[in-house]
Amino acid sequence: TLLGIAFIIGAYLLLSIKQTALTSVLKKILTSVVILGFLLIVIAEIPVLSNMKKQEKAESDYVIVLGAGVHGTRPSRILNQRITAAYNFLSTYPETKAILSGGQGKGENISEALCMKNELMKKGIDESRLIIEDRSTSTEENLEFSKKILNQLSPNTTKVTIISSDTHLYRASVIARDIGFEPKVYYAYTDFHFLRLSNALREAVAVWVEWIFK
Repeated sequence: TLLGIAFIIGAYLLLSIKQTALTSVLKKILTSVVILGFLLIVIAEIPVLSNMKKQEKAESDYVIVLGAGVHGTRPSRILNQRITAAYNFLSTYPETKAILSGGQGKGENISEALCMKNELMKKGIDESRLIIEDRSTSTEENLEFSKKILNQLSPNTTKVTIISSDTHLYRASVIARDIGFEPKVYYAYTDFHFLRLSNALREAVAVWVEWIFK
């Protein structure tokens, strides 16, 4: 969202600056920055968008469901959509167990993992299929801590399916490969289009951070 605002402000400045020798140079610099920023976003969005609709078949007995915000004890809109996707997956593959990954943040009365477990049990998923990972605070920790749990449950298992929001799947799969998984992905639909756009822009920045620093 902030990135989009920055581009709007940049475009406005380009149109409003009066032409002088100095402002002409500044205008060219600002134009170059805006164009470069736009191209970087487009490059990062290509894999983000191409992975948004993937619902790959399970190749192992475990799926990792990534957490999102909780309002008190109730799932946020995004988390509820991930819970729905997890329910659909677990119903399709009744032998599969789910590692529900997400800690407790500010304004959350329970962990994201426990919230997912409660909601999935309400939908009829047996508790024995639901494994809680409730310490993580980021996507990296979601997957790292889940891998430690998986190593205890099924040593040498690297093939897993990751469930997350559609715009988040690509980066999650990149991180998963970096820590030793062979991931498949299964998307949770984001039904609020402004939220999807905001998330996609944020993911573009996060993808570049992942590419450069990780």
